[in-house]
Order: sequence, then structure tokens, then C-alpha cells
Amino acid sequence: MIILENVKKNKIIKPTSMKINDGQHIVITGKNGTGKTTFIRMLAGICIPDSGIMIYGNDSFKFPLKLLLYGHLFRIVQKNIFYAEGHSLLYENFSIVQNLTYYIGLDEYNTSEIENTLELLEITEPLEKPISKLSLGTKQKIVAVLALLSTKEFIILDEPTLGMDDDVSHKFIQKILKSNKTIIISTHEKEFFSLFDSRYDCSEENITEVVNNIAQSPFITD
Repeated sequence: MIILENVKKNKIIKPTSMKINDGQHIVITGKNGTGKTTFIRMLAGICIPDSGIMIYGNDSFKFPLKLLLYGHLFRIVQKNIFYAEGHSLLYENFSIVQNLTYYIGLDEYNTSEIENTLELLEITEPLEKPISKLSLGTKQKIVAVLALLSTKEFIILDEPTLGMDDDVSHKFIQKILKSNKTIIISTHEKEFFSLFDSRYDCSEENITEVVNNIAQSPFITD
């Protein structure tokens, strides 16, 4: 569970409160420049709020954070959250197999499903091929493999299907939403919106839950 209480970041994220339940599948939408990436980074513990309270399970953090608590926050995030922003976590000079081996060596992954996941996402490139030689869509697929194999409780992804073929992106979204993990994904692809439990839209004014294409009361506190 993740709870935000009056969380604020500069002028980008106004004081916002919301609750994300365990196992909930959430899509974050919004135009470029409305704070969507900043908000999803904040949920992932990558972007530190200026003020407010964030709760991860039983651990509560009040911002601005005391210096000695940063290490505890980062340990909680590292233990429980798989976060990827596009394909930025991949090492361009490493091959596909080197990237997969590196990350699998750092954390816990369901390694018994590697072959099936590579096949599901139609990764046909030689595994020895450097990431720098791959198309954007294939790079995204490699990150998607790691997301699907991760055993962490929270999977938070920023634009994970950008550049993917439509067929593969649908397979990925359908597969990850079969999980009982908490899934938070930002995307511009409207065909996916209805597949999630909840949708939150970022605008220049606030962050709002959207139900049946109707914006509800903003999650914002003056």
C-alpha cells in the first residue's frame, strides 16, 4: 500500500493526497509537461517531495526528510519497488544477455520464466547483440521482460510500451495486469485505459481520478 498525504513538489505537483491499495492496477495519464513523470517518480521514491507524508506499507516518511532517514527510505524503495523509465536502465554497451544477467544478479526475479517471457514479447534478436544496436521497441521489450520477471511488490513503469508493436504491447499489458502485484503505469495509449482498476489524470491544475471518462474531485489540498 502507498499513501500520499498533502505531498508537494515545487510548482509541478501541488499538495496531493491519495491511497493506492495492495494489488491495485493504476494507469497515470496526462499531457506532456503536466508533471506525469515527476508524479510517477515520486511514487517510486526516486523524486523526493518537498513536503507532505508518504507511507509505504508500515513505513511512514514526513518531508522534508531528516538526513538519517534517507537511507531507510531508499532501502524500502529498493526492496519493494521495480521502477523503470522507458529503457533508461539498460546499459547501451552491454548485450541483451549481459543486461539481463546483470539485473537478475542484483535482485530477485522469476528466472524459470525467462524463456517464456522472451518468447511472449517476441524478442528474436541475438541475445549477444549490444543494446545500442537495437530499435527503441526492442529496448522497451528488454525492460518489459525484467518487469514481468521481477518478484517485487510494486511495479512502476513510465511509458513502458513506447515504440513497441501494437501486438506485443497488448500482450505485455495483458500479462502484467494478470499479476496480483500493485501495478502503476503511465501511458498515452488510450486503448489501455479501460484495462486498469483506476485512472488518474495529471493536469497543470491537479491530479484527478477519472471514472467512466468523467473527472472526479481533484486529489488536491489547498
